[in-house]
Amino acid sequence: MSATNVTPIMRSQPKGVLRSTGSKQQPSQPATPQDKATQAKPVYKRPLAEIMADLAKPVPKRLLKTKVLKGNRINFVPWYNYVKLLNHYCPGWEIESEIGQAGGKTTVTAKLTIHAQECSVTRTGVGIENTDLDVFGDAVSNANAQALRKACALFGLTLDLWEK
Repeated sequence: MSATNVTPIMRSQPKGVLRSTGSKQQPSQPATPQDKATQAKPVYKRPLAEIMADLAKPVPKRLLKTKVLKGNRINFVPWYNYVKLLNHYCPGWEIESEIGQAGGKTTVTAKLTIHAQECSVTRTGVGIENTDLDVFGDAVSNANAQALRKACALFGLTLDLWEK
Protein backbone atom coordinates (compact mmCIF):
# COMPACT_ATOMS: atom_id res chain seq x y z
CA MET A 1 0.00 0.00 0.00
CA SER A 2 1.48 3.35 -0.95
CA ALA A 3 0.66 6.31 1.23
CA THR A 4 0.04 9.75 -0.19
CA ASN A 5 -0.09 13.03 1.62
CA VAL A 6 2.09 11.74 4.45
CA THR A 7 2.45 14.35 7.15
CA PRO A 8 5.04 13.54 9.82
CA ILE A 9 4.24 14.60 13.38
CA MET A 10 7.42 15.16 15.32
CA ARG A 11 8.19 16.34 18.83
CA SER A 12 10.27 19.47 18.98
CA GLN A 13 13.38 19.53 21.08
CA PRO A 14 13.61 22.05 23.91
CA LYS A 15 16.06 24.92 23.48
CA GLY A 16 19.60 24.12 24.49
CA VAL A 17 19.28 20.37 24.02
CA LEU A 18 22.36 18.87 22.40
CA ARG A 19 21.93 16.58 19.43
CA SER A 20 24.65 14.03 18.80
CA THR A 21 26.26 14.22 15.36
CA GLY A 22 28.99 11.61 15.24
CA SER A 23 31.77 12.36 17.68
CA LYS A 24 30.90 16.06 17.97
CA GLN A 25 28.09 17.58 20.02
CA GLN A 26 26.26 20.46 18.37
CA PRO A 27 23.37 22.40 19.86
CA SER A 28 20.08 21.88 18.02
CA GLN A 29 19.29 25.51 18.80
CA PRO A 30 21.36 28.21 20.42
CA ALA A 31 21.67 27.55 24.13
CA THR A 32 19.85 30.15 26.16
CA PRO A 33 19.73 30.54 29.91
CA GLN A 34 16.55 29.08 31.36
CA ASP A 35 14.90 29.82 34.63
CA LYS A 36 14.36 26.93 37.04
CA ALA A 37 10.66 26.61 36.13
CA THR A 38 11.43 25.81 32.47
CA GLN A 39 14.46 23.57 32.93
CA ALA A 40 13.90 19.96 31.93
CA LYS A 41 14.14 17.55 34.81
CA PRO A 42 16.37 14.51 34.30
CA VAL A 43 14.47 11.30 33.66
CA TYR A 44 15.35 8.29 35.77
CA LYS A 45 16.27 5.44 33.43
CA ARG A 46 15.76 1.85 34.56
CA PRO A 47 17.49 -1.28 33.28
CA LEU A 48 15.84 -2.64 30.13
CA ALA A 49 15.24 -6.08 31.68
CA GLU A 50 13.24 -4.49 34.53
CA ILE A 51 11.19 -2.36 32.15
CA MET A 52 10.39 -5.33 29.91
CA ALA A 53 9.42 -7.48 32.93
CA ASP A 54 7.07 -4.76 34.18
CA LEU A 55 5.51 -4.22 30.74
CA ALA A 56 4.80 -7.97 30.51
CA LYS A 57 2.73 -7.94 33.72
CA PRO A 58 -1.05 -8.17 33.41
CA VAL A 59 -2.74 -4.77 33.30
CA PRO A 60 -4.37 -3.77 36.59
CA LYS A 61 -8.13 -4.45 36.36
CA ARG A 62 -8.94 -0.84 37.25
CA LEU A 63 -7.42 0.27 33.92
CA LEU A 64 -9.54 -2.14 31.84
CA LYS A 65 -12.76 -1.21 30.07
CA THR A 66 -15.27 -3.55 28.41
CA LYS A 67 -17.06 -3.18 25.09
CA VAL A 68 -19.30 -5.43 23.01
CA LEU A 69 -18.04 -6.17 19.51
CA LYS A 70 -20.03 -8.47 17.21
CA GLY A 71 -21.87 -9.88 20.23
CA ASN A 72 -18.68 -10.60 22.21
CA ARG A 73 -17.62 -8.79 25.40
CA ILE A 74 -14.04 -7.65 25.00
CA ASN A 75 -11.71 -6.24 27.66
CA PHE A 76 -9.52 -3.42 26.38
CA VAL A 77 -7.28 -0.64 27.62
CA PRO A 78 -8.13 2.89 26.42
CA TRP A 79 -5.22 4.75 24.82
CA TYR A 80 -4.90 7.18 27.74
CA ASN A 81 -4.30 4.27 30.12
CA TYR A 82 -1.46 3.08 27.87
CA VAL A 83 0.06 6.53 28.43
CA LYS A 84 -0.33 6.13 32.21
CA LEU A 85 1.35 2.71 32.10
CA LEU A 86 4.22 3.97 29.94
CA ASN A 87 4.71 6.97 32.24
CA HIS A 88 4.80 4.65 35.25
CA TYR A 89 7.08 1.91 33.92
CA CYS A 90 9.35 3.83 31.53
CA PRO A 91 9.32 7.58 32.13
CA GLY A 92 10.77 9.60 29.27
CA TRP A 93 9.30 7.39 26.53
CA GLU A 94 8.73 9.04 23.16
CA ILE A 95 6.47 8.49 20.18
CA GLU A 96 6.77 9.72 16.62
CA SER A 97 3.76 9.36 14.31
CA GLU A 98 3.29 9.64 10.56
CA ILE A 99 -0.18 10.03 9.06
CA GLY A 100 -1.06 8.95 5.54
CA GLN A 101 -4.06 8.26 3.33
CA ALA A 102 -4.49 5.67 0.60
CA GLY A 103 -7.48 3.93 -0.93
CA GLY A 104 -10.06 5.45 1.41
CA LYS A 105 -8.02 4.49 4.48
CA THR A 106 -6.18 6.64 6.98
CA THR A 107 -2.97 5.13 8.28
CA VAL A 108 -0.85 6.07 11.25
CA THR A 109 2.61 4.63 11.80
CA ALA A 110 3.78 5.15 15.37
CA LYS A 111 7.39 4.62 16.44
CA LEU A 112 7.47 4.13 20.22
CA THR A 113 10.89 4.55 21.84
CA ILE A 114 11.62 3.47 25.39
CA HIS A 115 14.81 4.77 26.95
CA ALA A 116 16.48 2.34 29.32
CA GLN A 117 19.60 2.64 31.41
CA GLU A 118 21.80 0.87 28.86
CA CYS A 119 20.04 1.66 25.55
CA SER A 120 16.96 2.95 23.77
CA VAL A 121 14.62 0.53 21.99
CA THR A 122 12.05 1.41 19.32
CA ARG A 123 9.06 -0.62 18.15
CA THR A 124 6.67 0.40 15.36
CA GLY A 125 2.91 -0.09 15.28
CA VAL A 126 0.50 0.69 12.44
CA GLY A 127 -3.14 1.70 12.73
CA ILE A 128 -5.59 1.74 9.82
CA GLU A 129 -9.08 3.23 9.78
CA ASN A 130 -11.66 4.02 7.10
CA THR A 131 -11.29 7.70 6.21
CA ASP A 132 -15.05 8.21 6.00
CA LEU A 133 -15.58 6.86 9.51
CA ASP A 134 -19.19 6.81 10.72
CA VAL A 135 -18.66 5.67 14.32
CA PHE A 136 -17.22 7.22 17.47
CA GLY A 137 -14.07 9.30 16.97
CA ASP A 138 -12.37 10.29 13.77
CA ALA A 139 -10.12 8.30 11.45
CA VAL A 140 -6.83 9.89 12.55
CA SER A 141 -7.40 9.62 16.31
CA ASN A 142 -8.68 6.04 16.01
CA ALA A 143 -5.76 4.95 13.79
CA ASN A 144 -3.33 6.72 16.12
CA ALA A 145 -4.72 4.89 19.17
CA GLN A 146 -4.51 1.61 17.24
CA ALA A 147 -0.87 2.26 16.30
CA LEU A 148 0.03 3.11 19.92
CA ARG A 149 -1.62 -0.08 21.20
CA LYS A 150 0.18 -2.23 18.64
CA ALA A 151 3.58 -0.65 19.33
CA CYS A 152 3.01 -1.20 23.07
CA ALA A 153 2.09 -4.85 22.44
CA LEU A 154 5.44 -5.33 20.70
CA PHE A 155 7.05 -4.36 24.02
CA GLY A 156 4.78 -6.85 25.82
CA LEU A 157 2.37 -4.27 27.27
CA THR A 158 -1.20 -5.72 27.30
CA LEU A 159 -0.02 -8.64 25.19
CA ASP A 160 -2.07 -10.94 27.42
CA LEU A 161 -5.26 -9.19 26.21
CA TRP A 162 -4.35 -9.75 22.56
CA GLU A 163 -3.94 -13.50 23.15
CA LYS A 164 -7.58 -13.99 24.16
